[in-house]
Amino acid sequence: GASVYPSILSKQTASELRTFILTKNAQLKNEESISVIANDNRWSFGLSPDQHPIVSQALAEVYSHSTFSSSIQQIAGYDPAMVELTAITAAYGAADQHYHPDVMVSSSSRGYATSFAPTYSLFVQLQTTSYLMGPTHFCPGTHLCANEDDLEFCTSSCLRSATKEHPLEVGT
Repeated sequence: GASVYPSILSKQTASELRTFILTKNAQLKNEESISVIANDNRWSFGLSPDQHPIVSQALAEVYSHSTFSSSIQQIAGYDPAMVELTAITAAYGAADQHYHPDVMVSSSSRGYATSFAPTYSLFVQLQTTSYLMGPTHFCPGTHLCANEDDLEFCTSSCLRSATKEHPLEVGT
C-alpha cells in the first residue's frame, strides 16, 4: 500500500535539510556513495542523526507527526525501529528508473518471512516537485516482485505521486 502524509516536515526544515544534502552531494566521496539505478545525475548516501542538527530536527518532526506516528505504530507496533536513513537526489538529466522494489528478496520478509520483519519506506520531498520533474511513483505490490518476469504485475497498479495538475508539495 501507499500513504501520503502532508506536511510531515515544516517548509523551513525541508529547505534546510535540502541545503545540507545538496552541500554533501557536492563533497561526496565514492566510499560514501550508495549505488542506485541510473547513477548519472543522481546521488545517494546514508544519513545519521549526528551528521548535522537538521537531520535530527527532521527526524523529530517525522516522529512527532501525529498521523504518521499513529499509522506506522498501527502497522509496525509501538516504537518501531528505523533501519536505514538515506538521501537520494535526482538532478536535471537523470534517467528514469524502472519500477523496482526497495528491498532485495534475498534479504527481506519476501524471501524469508520468518527471519526478517517487513520494511516500510518513507519518501519525503524536500522541494515542490512537478510531474515534469520526474517524481517518485508508487506501485502497491512491488514488494512481491522478485525479478523482471514480474514487471507487468509490478506496474499494473502504479500511483502517480504528482500529476500535471497537482505537484507534490514540499515536506509531503
